Amino acid sequence: MTREPIHVLLVEDNPDHAELMHRVLKRHPTVGTVTAVSRGIDCLKMLSEHNYSVVLLDYSLPGTDGLTVLKEIRQRGYPVPVVMVTSQGVERVAVEAMEEGAADYVIKAAGYLTTLPTMISKVLKQHELATENRRLLEATQRQGRQMALIFASTSDGIVLLNQDGTVAEANGRVEQFFDRPGLMVGRNFLEIVAKASPELQEAETFGRQVEELLTSGSDEDGLIEFGAPTPLILHWAARPTLDETGQRLGLTLTFRDVTREREIDRMKTEFISTVSHELRTPLTSIKGALQLVMDDPAVAQNPLQAELLGICFNNTDRLIRLINDILDISKIEAGRIQLRLDTHSAEEFVLTAVEGVRALAAQRGITVETALAEHLPAVAVDLDRMVQVLTNLLSNAIKFSPEGQRVRVEADEVEGEVVIRVRDWGKGIAPEELSRLFKKFQQLDSSAVREAGGTGLGLAISKGIIEEHAGKIWVDSEVGVGSCFAFHLPAATAPARHEAKLVPGRSAAGSGFKKKRILVVDDEADIRYILRQHLERLGHEVVEAQSGLEAIEKVRALRPDLITLDVMMPDMDGFDVMAVLKEREETRTIPVIFLSVVHDEAKGFRLGATDYITKPIDPDRLLRAIERILPQEERHETPRVLAVDDDLEILTILGRILGRAGYDVAQAQDGQQGLSKIYTEAPDLVILDIQMPGMSGYEVIRRIRGTRRLANLPILVLTASDAGDRAKALALGATEYLTKPFSADVLLQEITKLIKSVDGQPLVPSEQPTHLSS
Repeated sequence: MTREPIHVLLVEDNPDHAELMHRVLKRHPTVGTVTAVSRGIDCLKMLSEHNYSVVLLDYSLPGTDGLTVLKEIRQRGYPVPVVMVTSQGVERVAVEAMEEGAADYVIKAAGYLTTLPTMISKVLKQHELATENRRLLEATQRQGRQMALIFASTSDGIVLLNQDGTVAEANGRVEQFFDRPGLMVGRNFLEIVAKASPELQEAETFGRQVEELLTSGSDEDGLIEFGAPTPLILHWAARPTLDETGQRLGLTLTFRDVTREREIDRMKTEFISTVSHELRTPLTSIKGALQLVMDDPAVAQNPLQAELLGICFNNTDRLIRLINDILDISKIEAGRIQLRLDTHSAEEFVLTAVEGVRALAAQRGITVETALAEHLPAVAVDLDRMVQVLTNLLSNAIKFSPEGQRVRVEADEVEGEVVIRVRDWGKGIAPEELSRLFKKFQQLDSSAVREAGGTGLGLAISKGIIEEHAGKIWVDSEVGVGSCFAFHLPAATAPARHEAKLVPGRSAAGSGFKKKRILVVDDEADIRYILRQHLERLGHEVVEAQSGLEAIEKVRALRPDLITLDVMMPDMDGFDVMAVLKEREETRTIPVIFLSVVHDEAKGFRLGATDYITKPIDPDRLLRAIERILPQEERHETPRVLAVDDDLEILTILGRILGRAGYDVAQAQDGQQGLSKIYTEAPDLVILDIQMPGMSGYEVIRRIRGTRRLANLPILVLTASDAGDRAKALALGATEYLTKPFSADVLLQEITKLIKSVDGQPLVPSEQPTHLSS
């Protein structure tokens, strides 16, 4: 690399020395020009007018000595290296010059002229390095000042924690969040969090998370909420703080105020809920009335009427699907989608979805094939939601396939997971369009898609549902070849359950079960009328109530066999009615089906509902639910009790006590085995220990209450745990709580009380209980 020539300013009052130095310097290839002056004042003048690479400054000058000139050069800020030239033996002067900022010094001794050019090159190199270091330092300082300004002025709160949890740095915003202006640095952060507000929600949980993150060094984020006096919701994110070698120094926490965003989300959700309610209520009446009319034999004999009514009915369903899609996407965005997980085989929801799209496939001449591997592991899924996902994928495949083509559903096991694929041989999707597929309100810009119609929400909803199941959905597609939409689901630990397939719409006269009294509770007269028509056609006796208070009065007076209950009513909502019924011994066991526009299935099942159906009501679904619920009350001639305890001796004692009392007894030695037997043996009651290896009794209760068909299964906790755990067990859904050691008489009395027959009387075993004590 060619260097620029060196320009030297020589300050020397001795003409002979000046001439010699000039000649020596000019002979060196790196030296371009040499300018000589004899006085200090001339040196300062030349530096003010020209740029020089280096100054050779003699100490002994007339008028002003070289040291004074050096001081003046530095004072004026000329950025040029100065080499002080002193007489032989005057090293003190040279040292003093270095202290004043000289780059180097030369003592006039024998041979000094020959080394002068090399020394100048060395000085210039050092000067360049020093200049570059100054530039880097200034840039670093400038960047540091900028970062400090950003750190101080950002709207996000930032905390840097040391490994011991003390605060290393904190900006003003986070001090404002935690009400500790200027008081956070050096203090324990977890103590600050705990003291921030007496109404701080989940402070203890957040503290444990931070402690774990300081140890693990992983990334995590979440929400933390302040209560009174001013609501404040913060989104926090944690990242490990690393040095340049990758060693962990601590933790960086950022906090962002999302209170306003959450409020807007809440308002949006309320708006969508209100609009959907106002649409669903009239649609329920319209759809029910249409179906009643279409079932009339006289209408069926008139092709024109049947066709027109069919058009109305199909478009009603289209509106309902649109409302459901909007509600689903709103729930997914808000993180409020609720899953009713149960253990199922993949075959169960695949075949259900395939059956549901056969009519659509037949219209387009599409053949739907299935290729399901044998012995697939069970999966823990919300059955209705999985059918929804597969129906959506199959409908898309059918709509975008040429007439006469085929669509195939495949299921197999890959590395312990169940993978479902929906494959078509249609036009395929261009690579640039793939990234838009799973986004809401996105439709591909093609005539085929426009012809097929739709809201563009189906795939976004499917993606949200699969991810809520801890799975992943993706697509492989090639233009002109076809597409394959696939998703995977983790295998479940419990065996799959298989329910008998019920035939919808059968009459009571042909089914062989007794006529039942059903109480229909709804503030809409049209809906009560339509439900009455459907239920009376089945041969049931129907009683109506138009408010919550009237419903409670009629339940107490008439003791119906089953109740259909609306949620949104003017005087008392359905959830409150349910709570009142469950508080009273005489009404606690009556099965209740919620029929509502409100999507809050979890709350309904938590209160003890037997089923939860959203409006507009699918009559077939309602009738299947009623057929499933009413006969189940006669399932065992001898009551079956499942005892779950890790202590074999306790199981032996329970088996003897219950066996002598005439009960059919099944046993399990851990929670997982107990769940498996609950799914396969359908006990009338479960006796459950709390402290067990692997899966605790608390988790077993959660799993049972999270399964729709087990929502009313009595759970009698029998444990040696502290009596203070009673509240927790009952809150999770246990029916009763006894502690060990127990009295056999008390145990049998509780079991007899909890197990009820169809008519609400205690189901007494074939033999009278033998009074034992244990």
